[in-house]
Amino acid sequence: MATSRNVSYGDVPFQERWERLKPIITQLYVNENKKLAEVVAKMKEEHGFDAVEDQYKYHFKKWKIKKNFSRETKRKLLDKGQERADAGKRTAFSVRNKPVDSKRLLREVKRDSKREIALKPTASGQLAIQQFLLGFQFGPSIFMAWNMPYGVLAPDRILGTNHGSPGQVVSSPSDIMASTPPANARSPISAPSPLSKALAMKRPIDRARLFTEGRFDDLIKSMNKKEAEVMSSWLHQFWYFAFKAAKYWGVGPPTRTAARLGFETWEDWSSRTQGIAEPDDIAHNTASPEYRVEAARKPRELFQPSPLCRWSIHYECKISYEESPEESHKENRPWQPPFQETLVSALESNDFSSIKSSELPVAVPQIVKATAKSPDVLLREALGFAIMGRNVELTEQLWDRFVSEAAEIRDFYPLHLAISFLDGVTSCCNVFSVFVCLPPAEWTLRYLRDIYVNNLGHTVLDSLMISILKSHTSTTPGDVDEELRHQKRFAGEEVDVCGRWDADSECFRALLNTGEGSVPMTWKHKFCHTSSQAICHCIMLIYSSEILFDRFDLPSGIFLKHCSECGLKMQLQPLHTLVVTAFHLANNGCTDEDLFGMLACLLTLLYCEVDPTKKADVSAESLFGRSSKATGCTHERLTPAELADRVPTEYAEVWSERTRTGWEILRLVLWISQSSTSETSDLRDQEYDPEACCDYHEIPKMSPILATLFAAVQTELLTYRRLREGDPWVSENFDLVALSRDLREGDENLPSIGLVQKKLLKPFCSCGMFLDQRHVIASCDDACEHYISNMDDWSRTKFIAFPYEGL
Repeated sequence: MATSRNVSYGDVPFQERWERLKPIITQLYVNENKKLAEVVAKMKEEHGFDAVEDQYKYHFKKWKIKKNFSRETKRKLLDKGQERADAGKRTAFSVRNKPVDSKRLLREVKRDSKREIALKPTASGQLAIQQFLLGFQFGPSIFMAWNMPYGVLAPDRILGTNHGSPGQVVSSPSDIMASTPPANARSPISAPSPLSKALAMKRPIDRARLFTEGRFDDLIKSMNKKEAEVMSSWLHQFWYFAFKAAKYWGVGPPTRTAARLGFETWEDWSSRTQGIAEPDDIAHNTASPEYRVEAARKPRELFQPSPLCRWSIHYECKISYEESPEESHKENRPWQPPFQETLVSALESNDFSSIKSSELPVAVPQIVKATAKSPDVLLREALGFAIMGRNVELTEQLWDRFVSEAAEIRDFYPLHLAISFLDGVTSCCNVFSVFVCLPPAEWTLRYLRDIYVNNLGHTVLDSLMISILKSHTSTTPGDVDEELRHQKRFAGEEVDVCGRWDADSECFRALLNTGEGSVPMTWKHKFCHTSSQAICHCIMLIYSSEILFDRFDLPSGIFLKHCSECGLKMQLQPLHTLVVTAFHLANNGCTDEDLFGMLACLLTLLYCEVDPTKKADVSAESLFGRSSKATGCTHERLTPAELADRVPTEYAEVWSERTRTGWEILRLVLWISQSSTSETSDLRDQEYDPEACCDYHEIPKMSPILATLFAAVQTELLTYRRLREGDPWVSENFDLVALSRDLREGDENLPSIGLVQKKLLKPFCSCGMFLDQRHVIASCDDACEHYISNMDDWSRTKFIAFPYEGL
């Protein structure tokens, strides 16, 4: 429509002229896309209408005339254009039958692409994919999350999509029309337009933004199957690189390339074995390159980790060093940059990966920039890898930096992460002790108390119980917490608590290449001495911490039940949780399970003043998986000992004899501790009572029989391991059948325990601690009158310093 010329309304009042001239003004401003200054001049020159720009803006707002599209309309236009660009089509748009200048969209694409992005982890964008990844219980993460490769993730199963095209199918609103413009000599129809080129560049940037915001579900949905495979494989390779770099930080090679990390070797192995090996058909753990080649030739050969544990021995380092002046020995500078910088440099160079940056469906430079510009999140991710790699020194360095910078670490749960990757060999409890026992700043004091309970409501003690079930039973995450029912594996399964495999072990990498991320039951064995000692050490460190000491009183967040009749939330107390954990260990554990490890945990908790008389509302039927025909409420208030007595006989009847014996010992210890503790006492709330506390350590006494048993159990863990297949799991110094008889009869001399009868124990206090003990954790020298240990197989032993303790 051409603009009407020389239309004048000189005899019409000024305000009325606006409405009469509205079609002309709209035509000039919107349809002819003239600038406002040009409209003002043209209306004055051709129509004698003299108004200023502010008056035009007022009427544009009144008429709801917008020259620019809304943000939502622009997004729909760009999404549709991107979909057509992916299909190789040029696009011309019209909105409400008015053509859209592609240059406007091109400017929007360029402006959007230049928008700064930063790492902003969020759990809400990872709800589906975290079923297979690290999990939510440590807080949302970016790089830490990708501990599983593509074959385990199976995005089609995760997101319920066929990934038919690289982008989502965008439906066009009725007022938006897209068409293919006609070809011309300067721009043939087959040539991509500037807008198409810009949109092709925009998609990887948009995906980088999805990734840096932690929107992993949307990220995978935006890709086809091939792109999702490449992306998730690259992210897992970075996870593996960062894990290895953290694990060996300070002792390993300064650079870790794709060849050094062995990605190409394992990709070849995977291609040969895909679809052949079963979950249990994994080969023996060997690092030999020749064996890898042989395994590729014979994919049906079985890979299994060693059935025999390794262990650690804590020692007291009495050597002191005098620091040299900083100005001397200039050549002794750090041989590599800070760990966080190493992570950024690896992303920038991409040397860690067998996948080229150009093959990735995301804009890697944008990810690098976002990472470098998010120091708090990067520090958090670096600390997470240090914890997973069980590198005590690196963990301490990074935590010190957190404290000094008062970094933002909201929704991050390092205590729970340290327990999920607990390793009784490499570091035992020492990584855990960095957070529990190093002197904190005021803000970390509050923070540590807050993060004793994670975002799922699990306490640190809950995580220790989960660690037992993860490592030694077939119990599933959903059995522990209804919130985890969709999770396919426990966090930290790639690290064995007794040192038989690790995330970088050949046997575990071979397992992942079969598409299985969860460790098979055939790899697991009973709750052994190495595992129980690491768990008990963590419990003792919590007890020794003035920050977390009273956190033991918090109710459990696992095994939660609700009454179907009255709606009561049935939340367990700490010792009730231990009883239910022991039940799962007996019912879903290994055939040779004797519950000796649970006995050690129980005695440790009793030593740590956890109240055995505290009652909880429980339903034995729902906790032990027994259907009840009773109507109405089935819950009752029970002590831990009373709950242990409620285990249905049909379960106990199918347990092995040694499991039944172990359960009987646990039950008797609970009853003895309950009877020796006042029904109403809470020792932590009382003033110091000399009569109730031991003379030496000034902490509450245990009953004589339990103090003796606790000292003997500690010594057993310090001095005995199963050296060969077929050897007993417990030394000849413990006759468990006779021990159950002694406890039943109340024989304080405990003749069933050889350590006691042979007088092999050093003097111990009425609290159960040894008189020579200088640390909260006992050593062999503290406990034994003579050297009786069989743990001098140095190929399976690692000596580590005592952890930090006490605040």
